[in-house]
Amino acid sequence: MVAVGIILPESNGATDLDTEDWTIAEESNVISKIQTGLNWWATRDSRARLTFTYDIHYRVPTSYEPISSSSSWIYRSYDISWIFQIFI
Repeated sequence: MVAVGIILPESNGATDLDTEDWTIAEESNVISKIQTGLNWWATRDSRARLTFTYDIHYRVPTSYEPISSSSSWIYRSYDISWIFQIFI
């Protein structure tokens, strides 16, 4: 069994403007696509007995707008600023 953590970050508007918000349909779609992709791996060889368990975290707060954050460019890596916040 493989544990898979799925984190859906959500801006709280503290650093960047909160311009994007998850809808329930978008959350469901993302989770479904991740599960479909991992299930594809599980069906490659039944002898592997590969299974997944999911730890899903919805709307984890960050002060940045991950989809369009301009503030995080100061770290020379688009993702680094909000990633530090959601994993703390």
